Amino acid sequence: SKTIEIAQAEQQGEAEKTKEIKETKETKAQPARKNEQPVFAAPLEGKTKVVLAYSTDHAIYDPTLEQYRTNASVSLSAKKGTEVKAAADGVVKEVKKDAHGEDWLTTYGQLADAVAVKEGESVKQGQRIGTVAAPTKYGVALGEHLIFAMEQNGEPQNPMEKMKTAE
Repeated sequence: SKTIEIAQAEQQGEAEKTKEIKETKETKAQPARKNEQPVFAAPLEGKTKVVLAYSTDHAIYDPTLEQYRTNASVSLSAKKGTEVKAAADGVVKEVKKDAHGEDWLTTYGQLADAVAVKEGESVKQGQRIGTVAAPTKYGVALGEHLIFAMEQNGEPQNPMEKMKTAE
């Protein structure tokens, strides 16, 4: 499966700040004003069930690993082939997760290999960026799902608290 990362940077000349990723496609978006938090949309339409919650401060049970661990993303139930949409405007880039300063980084995992965006392409909030893939052998216990993560300044953020349409 593929992963797409979307990084949101400060507007004033910060578009070049974000630099790499590992075998993933990504996007960099800019908020309307410097130091203003972007308004994120949900990557899936309609109500979705959280099948593995965000929890960085205490361990939660992960049925895929059959053990307790922390989790810096949220896994949202979605059928294979479900459209995944960009949570914010941006440009598809190769990005290093450790080189984004005050930028926001959104990551979409468990996507089909045929992603709908390519490096250097501009994307808009709500634009289709890919579709959900069948779960890998490591995620099969969760069923079909999208892995959605957010970071600000390299620190994990709870996507369910940041999305304007969080259920």
